Amino acid sequence: MDKDHEELETHFDQLLFHIKDNSDLCIKVFSTFKQALQKHFKWEEKVLFPLFEKRAGLPGTDTIFVLKNEHFQITSMFINKIEILLSEKRYNEIIILLVGLEEMLRMHRKLETDIFYPWFDETLDLGEKESILKQLKNRKDN
Repeated sequence: MDKDHEELETHFDQLLFHIKDNSDLCIKVFSTFKQALQKHFKWEEKVLFPLFEKRAGLPGTDTIFVLKNEHFQITSMFINKIEILLSEKRYNEIIILLVGLEEMLRMHRKLETDIFYPWFDETLDLGEKESILKQLKNRKDN
């Protein structure tokens, strides 16, 4: 999962680089970042969150609620707005939103890497971990 986060950070860094230049390339870079982020969120919500709830025996846990809520906030408060502003080439406003998005993503990743992912490392057996990694690879291939 750290690798997946690192790839998202690379896409985000590329977006920051191109947005500062008001480059038309930033539309393409944003699209790539958005698609990767959506796949990441979907994979967590369809694979990891249900597995966590099932194995922890705690459906609807606070951790899952917070993570899902953050997915929604990241999408609605930042990604959707940035997409609109990009179509209007309102780069200065996008830069402001990117600062907020970067902070939100940082806090989100910290919650996942400090609480959520360690639980998987400690709880799942090798076969379950391999199954999850296979599903992640399949998601990336599609």
